[in-house]
Amino acid sequence: MSALGQERMPARPTVMHFTDATEFGGAERMIVTLMAALPAYGWQSILVHHAEPGIRRLIDETKGLGIETRVAPPMQGGGRWRTVLHFARQLRRWAPDVFHAHLSSPSACRYALIAARLAGLPVVATVQLYVPVRGVRATYPQRLLSLGVDRYIAVSDEVARRMRGLCVNASRKIRVVYNGVPVDEFDQESGDSVRHAGSRPTVLAVARLHPQKGLSYLLEAATLLPDVRFLVAGDGSERSGLEQQARDLRLGDRVEFLGERDDVPRLLRQADVFVLPSLYEGLPVSVLEAMAAGTPVVATAVGGTDEAVVGGETGILVPPRDPEALAKALREILSSAPLARKFIAGAKARVRTTFSAEAVARGVSAVYGELCPDRRRPTR
Repeated sequence: MSALGQERMPARPTVMHFTDATEFGGAERMIVTLMAALPAYGWQSILVHHAEPGIRRLIDETKGLGIETRVAPPMQGGGRWRTVLHFARQLRRWAPDVFHAHLSSPSACRYALIAARLAGLPVVATVQLYVPVRGVRATYPQRLLSLGVDRYIAVSDEVARRMRGLCVNASRKIRVVYNGVPVDEFDQESGDSVRHAGSRPTVLAVARLHPQKGLSYLLEAATLLPDVRFLVAGDGSERSGLEQQARDLRLGDRVEFLGERDDVPRLLRQADVFVLPSLYEGLPVSVLEAMAAGTPVVATAVGGTDEAVVGGETGILVPPRDPEALAKALREILSSAPLARKFIAGAKARVRTTFSAEAVARGVSAVYGELCPDRRRPTR
């Protein structure tokens, strides 16, 4: 990791990715996926981030790709504008071809975006998640900030639709590029099984343990499926509360909290069903990973999830906050092998054609090319 202010930019064309994330989730997974795929389209990457212990995995995986990382100072508190100006000067010296901020919500990375505009750089912002805001006082800061962004990348049509109210010149600025996954990494033969002979069928959830993910409703659904085992991979602020809820519901050893895992492809390939009961989403990466791995999907019909999961063809969609509907959908797949096979075949075909890492890099590279036509590279 390099200190701010001591390096020179490598040979062009270069995109500087920025995140203000404090933990590793789907948005951070997409940064890694994009940076790994961009070289095929003529772009090299550098990642700039804050010194946050919760994104250690993002930093390690970035370095594992041979991509440089740099640390930006925190742009909060009383001295934030001095820091913003310092960061703008540094960006001007580095002179990347594109500054690309990765936003977990429309209001994320705002000071870095201001710095990039002050530095005179082409500015791109990917919006992974739309968090509803209402009223002029709530929307005005985002609209003002949008004046300094050249292109917004929305990860689903639904995010794009909602972003239009927060973006000046939305029709000119907003592009939709779906999230995607390295399909071959997940579409492999099964390794060591998570299940043992004669064991209960397994339902797997992979998610940050955060209220957004609706996991409390999954635990309620688990009470209606007494012969099913539930695995929850991920960590977060809600873990202790969810563990207490599982004890209160007397779920015993049927629910296991696995914590953060680096073997998600193996877990997915060996689970009978994948479930994501989110209350709101952009386009969840974990659902795409499950589709690529050949694990039938049950998910809530929120955000852009239904742009990936076609109900009745590649999985089952249910309303949010509905444990009974969740349990019914899980039971339907677990009790019908032909239905599970149908979903697996449809999902694998759909994710490979529409939600691959290559498709993401191709779409994002095209956005860069709009802003830097002299740096445009042939698409594959």
